[in-house]
Amino acid sequence: MNAASARHCDHAWPGRAVAVLCWLLLVLPASARANPGEVEALLRRLAESGCEFRRHGEWHDAGRASEHLRMKHRHILRSRPALTTEEFITLGASASSTTGQPYKVRCKGTPEQTGAAWMTGQLAAVRAAGLPERASPAPPADRPSQPSR
Repeated sequence: MNAASARHCDHAWPGRAVAVLCWLLLVLPASARANPGEVEALLRRLAESGCEFRRHGEWHDAGRASEHLRMKHRHILRSRPALTTEEFITLGASASSTTGQPYKVRCKGTPEQTGAAWMTGQLAAVRAAGLPERASPAPPADRPSQPSR
């Protein structure tokens, strides 16, 4: 490479880097992008599962566990607003941030498993069911719904 072509490469580099970055953002799978609808779907599935959730050495009902994980999700989002669903599972739904002990889930008719394994399995089911992008959470219970006309 001669000096003239080296200078040309130096000037072209920033434009190429931007083009590559844009291309990567377009081809990233949807699963690698933040999707709060998926996290909410996971938390709803947990709440409605009838399973039990073990944290800090005690078993809790799934509704209480879901609320705890929802609180953790909000807390993590403050420092990581582009949190992916997989990152939420790893950072918030796998183990206690206080003790480091892994969460466990037990459901009737199935072996006990880690919280991470249960959530990952449920995420696969949510995606297979075709969860709409950016699904909105359920309306608050204190607001009556409008009658349809």
